[in-house]
Amino acid sequence: CLQNQLNVEELSVDFGYWRDSLLTDMIRKCPKSTFCTKANAKNVTGPDSQCSKNHKGVYCQSCIQGYVLSSSGCEECSEEEESLHGTRIVLFMGVIVLCFVSGILKITWGAGVFDDVRCCLKGNKKMGGACKTLCIQHFSSKPKEFVRLIFNLLAVKIRILFGFFQVLLSFQRTFEHFAADENDTILPWEFFVNFNPRNLADKFRMRCAFDYNHYDTLLLYTLTPIIFVIIVLGIYRLFSWLCIKYRNNILQESITTVFYLTFLIYPGVSQTILETYLCESFPTADGEDIFKSALRSDYRLSCKYSRERVTALVYASFMLLFYPIGIVLLYVAFLKRYKILILKQDTPELDQEGEKKLKRVSFLINPYITKRYWFETYELVRKLAQTSLAAFLQDASFPRLSPVIAMNISIIAVLLLVFMKPYKTVGDFWFAFASLVLLIPASQLSTLEGLDPEQITTGLYGIIGTELSCMVVIVLVELILKRYETEMIKVDRSKSVQFVQKVTPDEFIKAMNENVNMLAQIKRLKDKNVELRNKLSRQQLNCLKEVEVAIV
Repeated sequence: CLQNQLNVEELSVDFGYWRDSLLTDMIRKCPKSTFCTKANAKNVTGPDSQCSKNHKGVYCQSCIQGYVLSSSGCEECSEEEESLHGTRIVLFMGVIVLCFVSGILKITWGAGVFDDVRCCLKGNKKMGGACKTLCIQHFSSKPKEFVRLIFNLLAVKIRILFGFFQVLLSFQRTFEHFAADENDTILPWEFFVNFNPRNLADKFRMRCAFDYNHYDTLLLYTLTPIIFVIIVLGIYRLFSWLCIKYRNNILQESITTVFYLTFLIYPGVSQTILETYLCESFPTADGEDIFKSALRSDYRLSCKYSRERVTALVYASFMLLFYPIGIVLLYVAFLKRYKILILKQDTPELDQEGEKKLKRVSFLINPYITKRYWFETYELVRKLAQTSLAAFLQDASFPRLSPVIAMNISIIAVLLLVFMKPYKTVGDFWFAFASLVLLIPASQLSTLEGLDPEQITTGLYGIIGTELSCMVVIVLVELILKRYETEMIKVDRSKSVQFVQKVTPDEFIKAMNENVNMLAQIKRLKDKNVELRNKLSRQQLNCLKEVEVAIV
């Protein structure tokens, strides 16, 4: 009995809240408030009585038989819906295949295969393993200087922007900034910045044909990149055999494409793998209708040891070595292998062959100064800490702990960025600085009291708008400075041309004779300097001999 003759069983629960049994007074906030709508429910028969219609289970995240979970709640699966969702599965697989084809085209086009595609495909005669004739003349219009300038200014900033969204959207998953049933307009972004297939599948709404869970997402998310890499290796072997002239180009483009892929998927796939280990306990639950322990990323799954659970843990452990640890080691291995060439990149010692080899790691080193060539590996570790460390330390008893940890990691990242100054251009540095600073308030939105999901969503859009505005302003400033620099160079060149035009032949010959005399005088001074050093060395040697004699 609590107070005023109120029993625990009769305790009322507000809208959007839930408890795991009638024997506990521990009230928990529902991740999706609209799933828990039985506000002030009394005389309930169990935890499922707190749920919305057709909902059940932990936090009302499961559905009764014949219904599947969607962003708006449990929906009935009729025969017509099942047929429609089956068609959507085909479209979903088509999008995955389209991504594969885009990657393959990127490799072959970048390697110049289309320059000689008829020779390779129609099997023309070869000479010494190389194509004998050039079958297709490749014409490419020279891009305009302005377009090339814009591309150079945006290339690194787009990577920084992608990293910003990867971390921001992970905050959404970890801290549940807003529920998908209330506003899911940001969710599709995660597929494009993380290539997370679950977000794409949610958008296609195909659960009536295949009701996937976290384990299915884990399997698809981890196997798809591996299949793509196997296809890339097959393409490399195929073109190496058909047309050896493309071997080095295909190898370079394949390595670059794999680096792009790892950059896109690393935070998302690492977080998905690590979420497999994260469970939430419900001590007073009955263990049947309500699990004693449920997977935090998918409350429909029990963490009770079963064949499915053990298989998922073993698979996740293997993928933990392959992705979060393996990709970092891959970056380290490439940087270590090409370290000597990287350190020579700004010196005349780098020959043409070295430049070709260095292009294989251009994705890793191009944005950064030479002494910070390893910074992309640090970025992987930083994003892993921001996306997954806070999730690991999340505790239902202390909901503010994870946001505080995420905020501290962001502050440390800002300080390290200012200390190391790794970027080649000032604009890239300031945009990276602004991105890390904006992640600090983004991590704290869930801790602000009195904010409803709509206000939190508005705050997130404000942060996103500020990020995009910073990029636009910085690019405009850089364009203005580039234009000013170009104009100054033109002015200097025009002055030089005017000066040369005013000089007569006699004056030019006189100036050249003066330069020759000056060079001869410099040579005499150098020779005298060498003679003085040799004389000084002889004197020092004689002095040492006298000291030795004195000691003896």
